[in-house]
Amino acid sequence: MRIGWLFGLIGYLPGKQIKKSEEKAKKPKPPKNKKKFKLETIFKVLKVRGLFKQIGKLIKGLFRSFEVKHLSGRLTLGLEDPSDQGYVFAITIPINYLLSLTRYRIQIEPVFEAQYVFEYSADGQIKLYPIKTVGVLLAFIFSLPFFMIAKVLFTKWK
Repeated sequence: MRIGWLFGLIGYLPGKQIKKSEEKAKKPKPPKNKKKFKLETIFKVLKVRGLFKQIGKLIKGLFRSFEVKHLSGRLTLGLEDPSDQGYVFAITIPINYLLSLTRYRIQIEPVFEAQYVFEYSADGQIKLYPIKTVGVLLAFIFSLPFFMIAKVLFTKWK
């Protein structure tokens, strides 16, 4: 998988090894006194009015900020126990049907052999629009629920 930016002029290949000289240059940081969130703080954050509506807008906007050109995938799954494989087969048939209704070619295939098998391959092209992503994130950050959450968290940490 290759990640491209600026019409393919800048690229990145994930999984690139870090050189040993860079690893040695990194110094271990001393442990910090970590403050833990209490359950009470989490409930205060969840009670903020309009939070879930704003999170819904964020998720919806993020999904609109990218476009899937094509997507294909194949999952092969096999278990040693035939009864367990039967359960997997019963679950994958409806999922395969629902995936066939989409415009993407994604298949889940059960394998009835006396061995454990798990293979997956995928190919796709997704176009991301950074301007749309930045706009959605800024709208979320400058929303009233976000400021209310920040207020709750910063008053707890002082």
